[in-house]
Amino acid sequence: MNDEATPDPARTRKRQPGGAPGAVCVWCGASQPELRRFTLQSHHVAGHANDPVLTIRLCPSCHDYAGELLREYEVNLAHSGKRSVPEALTAVLVAIALTLIEWGKRLMYWAYRMDVLVAAFDANYPQWRMLPGAQL
Repeated sequence: MNDEATPDPARTRKRQPGGAPGAVCVWCGASQPELRRFTLQSHHVAGHANDPVLTIRLCPSCHDYAGELLREYEVNLAHSGKRSVPEALTAVLVAIALTLIEWGKRLMYWAYRMDVLVAAFDANYPQWRMLPGAQL
């Protein structure tokens, strides 16, 4: 726990446009060099009107898609009018669920890639399983 005399480095660090060098889109994995002239964008997961603090960094393509998902699932993004806590919380829960679904899709993709790699190792280098790092 931080005391008042010790500043939190995460809060005092200057933010760079598009994120730090080496930053990646948390949905598709695109990195700054791959994005060329584009920069990563701060996406308000549940919409700024519902939670202005809850953000993730997305490439422009994923940011557009994330906004489409919020609209498709009818998350109230309007800045007009006041929202009750239950309404805002519902928006946050739906939005986080949509983000977790997208991450789940990426996890399935990487699990598939790992299965393909293991099959290739088994076919071409069966002795790989004897390596100390390959064992649990």
